[in-house]
Amino acid sequence: MGTLFIKTYQHQLLTVTNSGARVTVKSEIKQYTQRFNLGQGKLLSCDLIDEEGGETKIICFNLVVDKFEPILRKGGIYYIHKGQIKHPTNKKFCRFDNEITLEIDSVIVPINEDSSTSTDQSSSLQNIPKMKWEFVENIASIEQINADSLIDCVGVVIEVGDLQPITIKSKSLSTYKRGITIVDNSLKKIEVIFWGNQATEINNPQPNNSDSIVIVKFGDLLSVKTVKVGEFNGKNLSSNYSYYEINDQQNERCKQLRIWWERTGKNIYNTFEGVRSSASTSVVNVKSKLPRYTFSIVKQQGIGTIEKQPDFFSIIANPVTFQRENMFYNACPNEKCGKKVDGTKCQMCGEVVPTVRYIVNVLLCDHTGSAWVYLFAQRAEDFFKMKAADLSRLEKEKPSEFYKIKNDCLLKPRLWKIKAALDNYQGQNNVKYTCISVDNVLFSRESREMLLNISEYLSDEEKQQNGIIILPPNEAADVVGSITSPQKFDNFNTNL
Repeated sequence: MGTLFIKTYQHQLLTVTNSGARVTVKSEIKQYTQRFNLGQGKLLSCDLIDEEGGETKIICFNLVVDKFEPILRKGGIYYIHKGQIKHPTNKKFCRFDNEITLEIDSVIVPINEDSSTSTDQSSSLQNIPKMKWEFVENIASIEQINADSLIDCVGVVIEVGDLQPITIKSKSLSTYKRGITIVDNSLKKIEVIFWGNQATEINNPQPNNSDSIVIVKFGDLLSVKTVKVGEFNGKNLSSNYSYYEINDQQNERCKQLRIWWERTGKNIYNTFEGVRSSASTSVVNVKSKLPRYTFSIVKQQGIGTIEKQPDFFSIIANPVTFQRENMFYNACPNEKCGKKVDGTKCQMCGEVVPTVRYIVNVLLCDHTGSAWVYLFAQRAEDFFKMKAADLSRLEKEKPSEFYKIKNDCLLKPRLWKIKAALDNYQGQNNVKYTCISVDNVLFSRESREMLLNISEYLSDEEKQQNGIIILPPNEAADVVGSITSPQKFDNFNTNL
């Protein structure tokens, strides 16, 4: 990615390029709460590009927003003088090498492309790209991209969702969202979520504001710039203030997708699956063989303490107690959502008939230590052998039976597969343990595993002297099944 040509002096911006820079993306004005009880603040940001394809971002706060927001427009070209240059380290908010914070004494001079006085200047202005796309390889490749990354993506529209009003409680904000599902020739699909004005301007005619209507329909090509990769029941893309374009006829990638869609895609798109969460940020296959640890090893080796790199392990442990009495919550029945519901209204999906789901925090102990582990949804059902709605009903109607079922699940060894990941809550980093699988302990299998571990420390001669023979699992099961008395057991040099 090129860097915008900037003249600087001790981190102070003097001039952005000799020929001006074009605004490719302009955000909406965002409200935020300022520190030190200074009240509400506001923020505006724009992405810039110069004639060589270099890009950067400018940011305005508060009074500076009032000064420059009326001047800046998407597609306009400007000279920009003065400002503070920063080099962002968190690519979650800016993917460019630098960004510029404008001050109240900064200067922005609009340039009119059509009325340029110099032929050279006019040619230079025409060379500034309208947009620069850096598309990911394809939709399937998003599976390997970390959540919160900013990317460009393109695909063919197969579904345009309804406009949904939502309330963001943490910000006391009411807004709108709309999901659009796209596919490409990697045979994957992904949902792009639009918010605010972008959500309302799509397929939502306004009699008094018809110029802002954007028609998006099945089979259209949708290109989105600087969208954030999200992760909830798989990957999605979130377009907050991002730029998007419908049916770009110039981009080579779009041309290739159009050909693929007409020849093949439109006949097979309904067989495509969504993009799964990557192994680095999600749950591994529950059938995978995971390293066997004790809790002391987990703590000593710092399992799960590296940010955005969860660890997975298995352990035999006893559930000892539950942390909370309330083990249930009402959730949105939509599989793509699943968020907590107050009453019958989901913030994301609107009016719904909520379903009861588990949220269980159980203390697990082995002979070396303990840890609190979360169980959700299917994992909790596997543990209690009962659906959440049924156990929740017992809690209300037959409390004694409810507590008996809970207590019967305790103090019995289980085989747990656990995800350990670093979690930040109220500024504190802690390792969060989440169950991805829970099963009864098969002692025959565990005995075999122990013998295998022991055999690793013995030479072939020592194994022969001690009569240790490790049988394949199917033969071991036959041996165990044939043992019906201690006398028969004595006839074997080894079991399993």
